[in-house]
Amino acid sequence: MSNASPTAPPIWAVAFSPDGKRLAVGSYREVRVVELETKAASVLGSLSGPVRCLAWSVDGTQLAAGGGKPGEAGEVEVFGVQGGAAQAPVAIREHRDVVESVAFSPNGDAVLSAGMDEKALATELSSRKVLAAMQDHTNRVTAVAVSPSRKYIATGSLDKTVKLWSGADYKPLANLDANVGQVYALAFLPGEQLAAAGEDGNVRIYRISEARTGKLAGLNTSLVRTFNGNRTPVLSLAASARGDLLVAGGLDHTVRVFDLNRGAQKHLLQECPDAVYSVSVSPDGAVIAAGCRDGKVRLWNTADGKLVQEL
Repeated sequence: MSNASPTAPPIWAVAFSPDGKRLAVGSYREVRVVELETKAASVLGSLSGPVRCLAWSVDGTQLAAGGGKPGEAGEVEVFGVQGGAAQAPVAIREHRDVVESVAFSPNGDAVLSAGMDEKALATELSSRKVLAAMQDHTNRVTAVAVSPSRKYIATGSLDKTVKLWSGADYKPLANLDANVGQVYALAFLPGEQLAAAGEDGNVRIYRISEARTGKLAGLNTSLVRTFNGNRTPVLSLAASARGDLLVAGGLDHTVRVFDLNRGAQKHLLQECPDAVYSVSVSPDGAVIAAGCRDGKVRLWNTADGKLVQEL
């Protein structure tokens, strides 16, 4: 009898909890939470298809997971992750196609979701009412992110644009031609900076500033840095809380770690044998996690770039 195990489904999403003690993992249908100290894993819940994206609430008591069935329906489940009595997940079914990115709204009362149906939505958790439909994109919306200051929301799309919205009322503020081709990933940095990456394999960082003249609906955006090197698309981005590191996962099977203080690449991590769908940085910046098409999660030490664990 063969001892070979069946091929594991891809890991589409990984996300460190705000306290750094847990790692959420999304694969085919399953949302798992791994206690990093004990390595104990529990299944938090499930979706009808691949779990394409994950996001923790700021206080770590809720975890949003997005996915769905292509061409049929998108789904978001918001799970309670605090101790005590079990909580039924909040189910959001407002998208007509797969949800590819989720985040919690600036004030935490709503979930932001980006979908293949060309929409980004803000849905109130208590009522499940759509508070705002950010529908200015003309192709799949692949990424949604909230700035550390909570002032801005960014959405990225296969229409090759990034759009900025007000974190207070979801009104459109600016359009940004990200120059990366189709946009696959976004990550905000402290100091009102936004990293964008996608089809062309480069990572570009833009600074957002208030415009005194009213240009670009009250905002100016300027390119401050470009990191080159990937010959294939960048699929995922994550930034450290301090804003000193930016991590990019690519179709070329690599994880690149950029030192933003030096403006240079810090590590090239090559242990993934296939595409890297998701990356996350622990809150203290000490550990990098990546979810790979081969069905494994890998963890590296940020200081020396050494692989420390596979899940």
